[in-house]
Amino acid sequence: RYQISMLHRGLLLFGTKGATNLIRCARCACVRKNARISRISTTITTASSSSSSSSSPSGKKNLSLQTQLDTNRIKNRRECLPIPTAIIAVKSSGGGDENNLYKKLEVDFETKIKRYNPKFEMISCPQNPKNEKGIEEQKASEGERVMKKIDARDFVVLMCERGQSYTSERFASDVLCKSGDLGHGRLVFVIGGPFGHGEEVRARADVSLRLSEMVMNHRVARMVLLEQIYRAWTIVRGEPYHH
Repeated sequence: RYQISMLHRGLLLFGTKGATNLIRCARCACVRKNARISRISTTITTASSSSSSSSSPSGKKNLSLQTQLDTNRIKNRRECLPIPTAIIAVKSSGGGDENNLYKKLEVDFETKIKRYNPKFEMISCPQNPKNEKGIEEQKASEGERVMKKIDARDFVVLMCERGQSYTSERFASDVLCKSGDLGHGRLVFVIGGPFGHGEEVRARADVSLRLSEMVMNHRVARMVLLEQIYRAWTIVRGEPYHH
């Protein structure tokens, strides 16, 4: 007897009896329907907002950077034979709290390096052992002591401010790994005294590297070299220390 028509502007009721009740029921149904539509719209809007957030430029940039880091880590990973390694450094006999601080840091990095290469050691040579007055004579006397620590089968890397500049990745592949691949008995890094290396030591070097274009304190140079050796091992092992 009654027909309800749902239009975009509201409800039309045909009939007379019970018109008020039918209108009330129809209005309740319409309110419930609109409430459901509102909840669905809210859910869709939230999901859309979340999706757009993950696909935002900053989100894509972070994802792209992480992907690039993972790709580079896999690319730089390789087999590396841990041959005996040493740092031969000309050191002054100075002491004090500052020297103790450097020593503590050196021991910390030595411990980290020995996780990858147990045959790693630090070797010291005295600065100006003959108390020479001239600079060239001092370098020569320091060089004599250094040469006594070097064997014929050693791969010698001279740390020198006029040497080549390597990236950490190249240092890992062309120095750390290649020295073992070429069958050398030991990898040796040499850090000279305050005036540099003697001619005999320079002639013996297989490679000359510089840690920076800036001149740095010899104790700082030892710390930087230790950190780079540790970093090189994490690079060839594909570990996330190096980014």
